[in-house]
Amino acid sequence: MGAAGVVLGIRFLFTHECIYSQDKKDAIIQASLINSTRRTMAFDEVGRTMGWPDKCDGRALVNNIVMDLDEGLGLDARLKRFDESAASGDKSRLVVWAGEGVGLTNEISSASVSN
Repeated sequence: MGAAGVVLGIRFLFTHECIYSQDKKDAIIQASLINSTRRTMAFDEVGRTMGWPDKCDGRALVNNIVMDLDEGLGLDARLKRFDESAASGDKSRLVVWAGEGVGLTNEISSASVSN
């Protein structure tokens, strides 16, 4: 008898103390539980954070970064779209690292415990 597992890490993104920008917090609040995240190197590629060991990818919210990849765009085209989005303030290509439990919470609260 007991829990089979716990989804806890994502909960800390939903806190006032989290260093994520408000745009990223808004994105995780709007995420649903089903098919909201994907593991892929595409986020690291466009964010220019490569250098991870083989098979070490990250899970982030599915957005236009993933759609560009799924459309078959090459890296140069994806980098161009990512850079243009960032320069114009377009939030459709934010890299928002998040776990599978992202849809389990829909509000920002404090990480502190009150007695």
